[in-house]
Amino acid sequence: MRRFLFALLLIAAGSVMTSCGGGNTGGNITPPAPTITSVTVTCPTSVTIGATITCTATVTGTGSYSSAVTWASSNTGIATIDSSGKVTGVAVGTATFTATSTQDTSKSGTSATVTVTAPPSTITSVSVTCPSSVTIGATITCTATVTGTGSYSSAVTWASSNTGIATIDSSGEVTGVAVGTATFTATSTQDTSKSGTSATVNIAAQFSNASLSGNYIVELNSSTAGYAFAEELIADGNGNITGEEIPCQMYAGTQSKATYYVDNHGGGQISINGTPCLYFSLDGNGSGYVVEFTESPVAGALVRQAGTIGPGLSAFSGNWVFEFQGTDSAGNPAAAAGMLSLSPSGSIVGSEDFADGTGSGNNLSKVPFSGSATYSGGPSGTGTIAISSSQGTSSFAYYPVSNTKMAIVSTDAANLAGWAEMQQGTFSTSSLTGSYVFLLSGSSPVSGDSMNPDPGYAHEVGEIVLDGNGNINGIFDLNESSFVIAAESLSGSYNMTSNGQGQAAVQDAYAPDTFDLYMISPNKAYVIDTGGENVMVGYLFMQQGGPFSNSSFAGQYAYLDLGATATAGWYVGVGQMTASSGVISSWGEYNTRGLSESGTITQPIQTNGRGVVNLGSEVGSFAFYLISPSQAAMVGIDPDEAQFGVLLGQF
Repeated sequence: MRRFLFALLLIAAGSVMTSCGGGNTGGNITPPAPTITSVTVTCPTSVTIGATITCTATVTGTGSYSSAVTWASSNTGIATIDSSGKVTGVAVGTATFTATSTQDTSKSGTSATVTVTAPPSTITSVSVTCPSSVTIGATITCTATVTGTGSYSSAVTWASSNTGIATIDSSGEVTGVAVGTATFTATSTQDTSKSGTSATVNIAAQFSNASLSGNYIVELNSSTAGYAFAEELIADGNGNITGEEIPCQMYAGTQSKATYYVDNHGGGQISINGTPCLYFSLDGNGSGYVVEFTESPVAGALVRQAGTIGPGLSAFSGNWVFEFQGTDSAGNPAAAAGMLSLSPSGSIVGSEDFADGTGSGNNLSKVPFSGSATYSGGPSGTGTIAISSSQGTSSFAYYPVSNTKMAIVSTDAANLAGWAEMQQGTFSTSSLTGSYVFLLSGSSPVSGDSMNPDPGYAHEVGEIVLDGNGNINGIFDLNESSFVIAAESLSGSYNMTSNGQGQAAVQDAYAPDTFDLYMISPNKAYVIDTGGENVMVGYLFMQQGGPFSNSSFAGQYAYLDLGATATAGWYVGVGQMTASSGVISSWGEYNTRGLSESGTITQPIQTNGRGVVNLGSEVGSFAFYLISPSQAAMVGIDPDEAQFGVLLGQF
């Protein structure tokens, strides 16, 4: 028994030694290294801009592996993802998101495509702000502020509470139309139930007494009344006039106080001791037209002086062209146009065309003259001119508007007044090219002529095209008392010398005629009728802003209208004319009475600028020619009315 137990102990001890000792079949046991098997990513399928979702990364592996990952977006401009897997929508589009194991960067997983959408949008409110006032013809801009949620639209539509007072366009620009008040509403295009309205906007008059302020030259003449006038007036902007004695055949007493007012149309009057004397209509530059209501039409211009006048005759030295009309010393209608050269010392040489109204066709062309000028030395720069020719001597006073433009008026037995302007530019037949509007006004012979046996007024307006090679084509309208020619074609030839003197010879279906031209600049000339029996002088203007249409004639215009009717006799008027979408309205003073008329463009304005407008029973129909969208000439085309008018844009 003892031997048996001892043997067992030996066996056990050996077993223990084998377990603890070396040898090829025993030792310590090491656990296996951890590994990453895969990374998978799951994300919601969509997210809205500005919202967030969370993506999940599932990492599998063996051993004691790490589940940590880094995140990346396929397009951070569409959506971003942070270190925790939170995705934020940035813009509409699609993106995927990749999780990469930090333990084994070769193992990663990418999500399915995630769509980023715009959030649902709503309009919360629309508010409108506008300046508190705007003057007629001027513009202001209103602003609409749209608030909402999501990706809402800020677009609005605009509306005016009264388009007769002010209009508003799609960009919020407001244009004053007439004196009054209006509000402006912006409505959301996304949700038309949401809108906002401005506070009340005041549309004020463009004109007031302050519109007539400074030194002005006024010039008046009549081809039938034996009356001509030019002088300087000083307006203080508050309704008071100082300066020389104002012409006024309506007031015979001693002048002690001269006042004026300007209404919201730009029209107004100058009064002597409370008696209305001169009526005027201002354009947008503070100048305009002026008339006097006497026994026959007396009309002219009111022009604001510009810049420094003079000093001295040397400031006026150069080549000048001139025109004037009225009556000669015998009381016959007369007109003249020509050119002169004035030296710094005051000596004058020149030539002129002269037309009288005796009915004999006694028109004189290029009559040479010489003479001298004086300078007053005063701040207004006035002076005198005396000339002599084979026809006798003449004396004038001049009133400068600037150093390059002046009014002239006879100071002898004749009654003539007009304007002179310094020449600018170079001239030739080839330089005179393009489309021009001409306007001529005056009288038909006292004894009648071959086409029209009735004496009276003569007015002609038209458009001609000069080709630079001496050829003319065009169209014109003529009203010679009761004789009317409407929309008549003409053709002919012209020439121009280097000193700015030229001639045009034209033919229409009725008779040939010639006209002399005296260029002020390549764009403007004085014109006198030298071939017919009418006594007419006027202007030639190059057209600007064509081709024209009804939309070219829009806005507010100061106008002068004069002539005679078979029933009412002579008349003269000044006022404001408004044109919009072919509808015309006018307000003016005619023979000391107010007259409001409305009408339409009855013949559409052609590309050459000609159209026809009817202004009601008292004013009638006019053919008018646009010189530019801001200037036009008109002539009456009703057989019983010899009318002539001109327009200047106010705004």
